[in-house]
Amino acid sequence: MKTFSEIRIVFTTASTREDAHEIAMVMLQENLASCVTIIPNVTSYFVWKGELDISTEFMLKLKTFESKLGAIEKRIKELTKYELPEILVLKDIDSSEEYFEWMQSRLIY
Repeated sequence: MKTFSEIRIVFTTASTREDAHEIAMVMLQENLASCVTIIPNVTSYFVWKGELDISTEFMLKLKTFESKLGAIEKRIKELTKYELPEILVLKDIDSSEEYFEWMQSRLIY
């Protein structure tokens, strides 16, 4: 394993399977992510506008590069049904050389 400073993992959520699917397809079709994993039925607990909210959501994990983050943020904000979408980014990811090379082949940056 090696640390690649270009790799980013972006997390976001969607309220429905259809919304999650749409976001995933756009990210792949527009070459913004090399892979999108949808994790169904996650339960989120948070306070929104002073009220406790407990929601079942679909978590999306996007594998991408630093150079794609601005476009990803813009597209998530355009596609989401949420007033304030979750957009969290992990950086300096460890990866096998082979996976990194595959990502590069998908995301010419």
